[in-house]
Amino acid sequence: MKKRFLPILLVLALVVCGCEGMGLSGGSPRDVSVTIRIPELTPTRTAIADNLLSVKWAEGDCIGIVGKTEVNACFSLSPESAGQVTGVFTGTVTGNIVSAYYPYSTAAGTDASVAELAMFVTRTGVSGTPDMHYNYMVSTLAEGTPRKGFTMTMVQKSALLDFTVKPNKFLTGGHLNSLKIVVPQRELAGRFKMDLTDAAAPLAFVNSADSVVINLSDSPEMTAGGTISVPFFLNPAIAAGDSLHITLGSDRGQVFIDLKADKALAAGAQLTIPLDIEALVEAGKARIPLDSPDAPGIFATLTTPGVYDASNPDAIVPIVTYTPGEDQYALYTSGQYRYYRIQNFHAGYMIYASTPTTAAMGETVSLKTDNVGFPQVPASTSEVICVNANSTLGWFYDKTTRIGYILPR
Repeated sequence: MKKRFLPILLVLALVVCGCEGMGLSGGSPRDVSVTIRIPELTPTRTAIADNLLSVKWAEGDCIGIVGKTEVNACFSLSPESAGQVTGVFTGTVTGNIVSAYYPYSTAAGTDASVAELAMFVTRTGVSGTPDMHYNYMVSTLAEGTPRKGFTMTMVQKSALLDFTVKPNKFLTGGHLNSLKIVVPQRELAGRFKMDLTDAAAPLAFVNSADSVVINLSDSPEMTAGGTISVPFFLNPAIAAGDSLHITLGSDRGQVFIDLKADKALAAGAQLTIPLDIEALVEAGKARIPLDSPDAPGIFATLTTPGVYDASNPDAIVPIVTYTPGEDQYALYTSGQYRYYRIQNFHAGYMIYASTPTTAAMGETVSLKTDNVGFPQVPASTSEVICVNANSTLGWFYDKTTRIGYILPR
């Protein structure tokens, strides 16, 4: 099947399936043709999509046919229908045809009223290419006769999400390995039954999950200024206001992103979600807590300025932190360095720290510290990695001493 994702045209072919159906009663088998059209979805206010899916048949496509005396017979696309919105399929049945579904599956079952199918939670995919086996469709009831042929119209049941990942400076040069989306309490994938007698009926899940994981077999490299597309089909269960929890897996660490759905997702619609990591981090909607030895992941989730003992990644211990109402602080720039001072007149100490004003996530920079009356933060100059940064805070980690610094910017 060919999908046209406006404005880009993608052509994908499915493997030709075996064509054995299960007869329900006697009769004389005969060759029958079926004409099936896939209309473009009519735009609605509820659609969250940037554009609507335009589907064309491709060489090798197969549909499952249900008839009065036949269940799950495989019909194959005729060669002249490849690349067309209307496809002619041929196969053998022993009676009248009732309906059809796509894509054909030998595991769809023997119930003439429903097809038992699955959207797997964890899948292996390729960047830029959705797996068309998850683009489920069911037809309207067939019209026609075995002699003259039958006509039906397909109704799309899945929706397409396309995440376009634009790396920040830290991720650039790394490889994107996976993408996971979680929408709490929504049926995004799992095993379901698709009603073959009512094309408007929603998918009925037997067991479901509120997540989908795409493991990218090509592990594309994240380049400066470039984007990586991760498209996949899922059940259109996302409602307006839902929380979208997205995790990107890479060889530079994980990226955790939290977004909100503005509108509901509709079947047959395509939603492109841009993931500009630098902009999302700046907006506080994404974070990249790195794993040891670069930095313990929990450290980059803290938000109180100060100095921390991060030798135990499961229990970050404050050495000194800024407490509003008790401490005073100063923040100023001199030359190419940003200086931060915490002081407590009652306790009689001051802590100084400075980093380059241009320190960005993933960079190794020099950090200078000094103190008055607080030897736990000695005077030193060390090489630290900036493990996270936004417009207000920078997170720095010394891999040698395993000390972390959270400094205002």
